Amino acid sequence: KEKRLEKLCVHAAASRGFGNLGFKLMLEGKLDIVIESYGQLYDFAPTALVVEEAGGNFTDFNGKKSYTNKSGVWTNGILHKQVINFLKD
Repeated sequence: KEKRLEKLCVHAAASRGFGNLGFKLMLEGKLDIVIESYGQLYDFAPTALVVEEAGGNFTDFNGKKSYTNKSGVWTNGILHKQVINFLKD
């Protein structure tokens, strides 16, 4: 997981951690992707719901919709498939 995440960060414009600010920026249309390499149900479910209601997507690193697989990928919806494929390579 870590190597795939590092690979994605190299290609991304920014790879800083923003905490919950990342979700705020995503909902404002200023950020396209938020990735968490570790978390729990209470970390993923609320933010996934809000992002999905706004038209985005949420899955784990494998592209599976799961709040308990300890990884999360939130996107604007347009880039989701590309990000998941990138993480799988």
